[in-house]
Amino acid sequence: LGRAGVVQALGDERDDDTHVRASLVVRVMDASTSKVTTEDIFWSCFGSSSSSSSSVADDVWWLDSADESKGRFSYMGHRSGESWRRVTFALDPSPAIGQPTSESAKVSWRSGGADIAPKSGTLTVTDASGATRSEYLKGGLLPWLDEKLNERTFTREDVAALPFDFTGGFVGYLGYEMRNECDSLPPKYDSPLPDAAFFLVDTFVAFDHVTRRVFVVGTSRLNSASSESPEEVERLANAIEALMKDCATRNDDAQLSGTSTRSNADDVRGLDAAALLERTKF
Repeated sequence: LGRAGVVQALGDERDDDTHVRASLVVRVMDASTSKVTTEDIFWSCFGSSSSSSSSVADDVWWLDSADESKGRFSYMGHRSGESWRRVTFALDPSPAIGQPTSESAKVSWRSGGADIAPKSGTLTVTDASGATRSEYLKGGLLPWLDEKLNERTFTREDVAALPFDFTGGFVGYLGYEMRNECDSLPPKYDSPLPDAAFFLVDTFVAFDHVTRRVFVVGTSRLNSASSESPEEVERLANAIEALMKDCATRNDDAQLSGTSTRSNADDVRGLDAAALLERTKF
């Protein structure tokens, strides 16, 4: 599940400190003459940890469209930018599992009639420096996500310049247990994993499978002294340009050393879902 930031005209921004006026920093590269793939870009720029080219890095994500007839764009990224966050949400334990209770109380809780708020839970947020904070959300996670998305303001001109709708925002998942925030009954059982987990993304790479153009997109806060996001855009764009040159002359059957999922598969083969999720630090 990925969600783009809300788009408004800069003239519509509020004057309070909770809203960020931002612009999009974009580098576009033509990969039509290169044999570079999304797999190459992911493993070269994001997938390998700094300690080992065969080890999966932390806090990376990849939404891939392998067939342009089903999805034109692939998106990927990692921990970067002053606005980046890792977000997890754990619902309050269900009375059906967490404590002895009568059947009538279970029915009352599942229909929202008990004292326990069925959407309440604990939110944990980690920023790019590794600092972590937690807070209790009585109203559920979706209102909090909407609030954070509405804090960002882009110009319509910036957004119109992109051939896709995604401008950064939340990338992650909503677990089945979150169904009560989507007009369904609360869950009867608890999950051992986070009920929802997201990255708040402010720098990413998009690959257009139709035109074979590569977009590196970053968010730059207006009137901010920090240039972290633009610098990361330049770093990624330079790395991808070098990668495209390397791929331009390779044989069709050749693999770039250390960048293929085939060369990294042993690192994750045999791990169950919980162990794979742990690798993402969720």
